[in-house]
Amino acid sequence: MSNSTSKKTTVTSYEGLSYLTWYSEDPERIAEMEQLLKDYPDEVELISKDEFSMKIHVPKEWFDSPYPDEDCYS
Repeated sequence: MSNSTSKKTTVTSYEGLSYLTWYSEDPERIAEMEQLLKDYPDEVELISKDEFSMKIHVPKEWFDSPYPDEDCYS
């Protein structure tokens, strides 16, 4: 069942890169992202922002996988 008010949030990580990409359309997540930019200007990079969404790069070690010991793509 689709909820038309759902806001997309994604975290993308690629092997070999020291950062991950965090994208969101959720205003609460965007507020968190903006705070990270203020608090950690040397670690967080703004990639894009408009009135509906935001994308940043953050250090990969900041993220804890929900599947730390599993290959979730098997």
